[in-house]
Amino acid sequence: MNSKTKSALVLLGTLVLGIALGAMLWSAEHNRRMANIRSLRDRGALPKVIENVVQPEDEGQRERVFTVVSKYEAKLYRIYHEMARARSEATDSLRYHLGEFLSANQAVLLDEWLRERRRPPRASARGDSLSSHD
Repeated sequence: MNSKTKSALVLLGTLVLGIALGAMLWSAEHNRRMANIRSLRDRGALPKVIENVVQPEDEGQRERVFTVVSKYEAKLYRIYHEMARARSEATDSLRYHLGEFLSANQAVLLDEWLRERRRPPRASARGDSLSSHD
């Protein structure tokens, strides 16, 4: 092999390695962000998330933050799930009315697209009911 070929192979190998490493790092960051978003859906997680954001200065402030956030957590959780149900109902209506005139192939494509985007409300990680503390 001449030096030009070796240089080209090293350059190509470096490029492939860089692309693979970049893809893995992007994927890890994406998964971390999605895990943070999912954690906001779980009841009981909001006080900890807010605590991490505001970084209370002392234990007294930490307790006050916890008390206030806990007061609103159930209400926010309920609103999130009500919105998810309303979105699901609107999507079902959209699908029904479009189904009146779409071809079979178009209906399949729409169903696949809707299925990818539909996520049912998750149950509480602790099994709490939706009854509020507000």
